[in-house]
Amino acid sequence: MEKPPKIIIVAERDACTSTAAWLERIQLFASHLHLFPRVFLQIRAKASPSLRWKALSNMAHHPQIILNGATTDYQDAAVDIMHLPQSKAPLQKPTFPFGLSIHHPTDPQRYDFLQPLYYQLGPIFSPISKQGQGKGCDLITQTRLYTKTPIIAVGGITMAEIPLVLHAGADGIASSGYLMRHPNPIAALKKMTHAIDT
Repeated sequence: MEKPPKIIIVAERDACTSTAAWLERIQLFASHLHLFPRVFLQIRAKASPSLRWKALSNMAHHPQIILNGATTDYQDAAVDIMHLPQSKAPLQKPTFPFGLSIHHPTDPQRYDFLQPLYYQLGPIFSPISKQGQGKGCDLITQTRLYTKTPIIAVGGITMAEIPLVLHAGADGIASSGYLMRHPNPIAALKKMTHAIDT
């Protein structure tokens, strides 16, 4: 990946009413990725990790698909990029491209040596797809002081919040509940892409 994502669609199973609806929404986004070169689809099913493999088995390989998991999943996943939760952060730099979730401004001091492609930082606002309290845009501003690694803001981000997180220093956004539940998700994704590009 030459440039970091501008938008990561976090396909969390809990964002949909059923597994069938989740798989259908994933397929919809995957079939449109070629239209959005800086949009990536992150397959995430925190409560049911086996569903990640089910989703991947129904999809053709695509360089803009990211699997949320552990470093040990990479060989079997047939994806170009992994996304690692902070609890699965490796002790040494992996041999493959990866992004890393972080939650505290000084976390980059612990992880920059691993050279992640991006940090997924949050929650910035209260998440739409799960319980949680947002930490606000100051989290972005403070984290930016500690790293030059691209920051992807996550947590409760809709169209209204995009200018706020970009102004605070984020390089892009990650969206789960907003896009996964939107009645017209591709149109919403186009609007988000336009908002980040302008």
